Formats: sequence, C-alpha cells, structure tokens
Amino acid sequence: MESPRPGQQIDLSVEDSLEIRLSHPSGTGYRWSADRVPSCVVLRRADAELGPTKSPVRTPGQARTSVIELMATEPGDGELRLALGRPWESEPAEVVDLMLTVR
Repeated sequence: MESPRPGQQIDLSVEDSLEIRLSHPSGTGYRWSADRVPSCVVLRRADAELGPTKSPVRTPGQARTSVIELMATEPGDGELRLALGRPWESEPAEVVDLMLTVR
C-alpha cells in the first residue's frame, strides 16, 4: 500500500501481511515509524528505506521511501499510528492514523 489516507480503514485476515510505503525527503533526518500498533498485528519491519528508482544518484531532498510491514496475528481491531519525525525532536511533523480490522 502506497501513501495511505488518514482515517483509512484496512481489513485483514489472520496471517495477512501489510506493507505500507511512505515517502519522505532524504537528507533531512525524517523517517516514518509505527508510533502505535494495535495488539491484533505485529510489526515485522519498520526500518527499511528504499531510494529513488529513476536515478542512481542520491541528491539532497530527493524523495525516499520508508517501508513498514505488519502481520495480522489474531482477530481484533485498533488504530495504527504512523509518524514522520526526527529522533531528536519530541513532536512528529506528520501523523497518519489508520483503522485496522483483523478477521
């Protein structure tokens, strides 16, 4: 899933995987993270970063992609909060809340 919309509802079945890709500018220290994960899923990967696909040269400010991967483990629902921030700042620059339902 690329660029989820805030408030988007996502339905999964037990053992489904969900890969979320979110864009951020490179060279700024910003990274996407899973700030809140509901108990019906587990976080499998949250630190992967993909570079630009069109140009092999990395330039400052060029878009990069953070990859967050979850796996549905049991029925339930809850809010998944994704936050764009820098480790040395206390407040995120952007937050995306998604509603997950696992059946």
